[in-house]
Amino acid sequence: MATGTIDVFDHYAHEDDYPDLDADGAVARLARAIACRTIYTTPEETDFSPFDALLELMRTSYPHVMAAGTLELVGHSILIGIPGSDPTLEAAQLMAHQDVVPVVPGTESLWEHGAFEGFVDDEYVWGRGALDIKDMLMGELEAVDYLLAHHGRPRRGIYLAFGEDEEVTSRGATRLASEMERRGIRLAWLLDEGTTTMFDGAA
Repeated sequence: MATGTIDVFDHYAHEDDYPDLDADGAVARLARAIACRTIYTTPEETDFSPFDALLELMRTSYPHVMAAGTLELVGHSILIGIPGSDPTLEAAQLMAHQDVVPVVPGTESLWEHGAFEGFVDDEYVWGRGALDIKDMLMGELEAVDYLLAHHGRPRRGIYLAFGEDEEVTSRGATRLASEMERRGIRLAWLLDEGTTTMFDGAA
């Protein structure tokens, strides 16, 4: 059941609270993520090398996340667990998906910049996934890496869960959920795509 809505523009009200944030670096990392052509079709036909490249980008770009957490692959979906300092607290989970939809054949010339170019100008980062949803995936990693670098381990544990095939079947997310259930992991809350609505999932 929906319990409330939020104004998405409120997300931008606190950017000046972090003057030492590496904004240029974050933009560059997002552009590199967009350049990874993570298009999922079927398990048999998908070229997973771009997914591997995106995973390597994560490994090399977020040293504090990698040092504090444990990264696991569930199929080609990614689960990163960062223990909190207070094990009695239920964890929080940040979600996103790695895959993007393909460019419709014949429409390539309609793109102002190449869909997988990761072009950056003074206003935008251009490309497939810039809004759906590599911005969220990389933004979550940026935020957690910043948190760990500046404040150390949080009291509450954090899970980062990135499915491989949301645009097609979401079986990756289902496998991640099943694996977490098997381990008895309970969450205090989670953040996923579609952040304009809040749901109480306790019932």
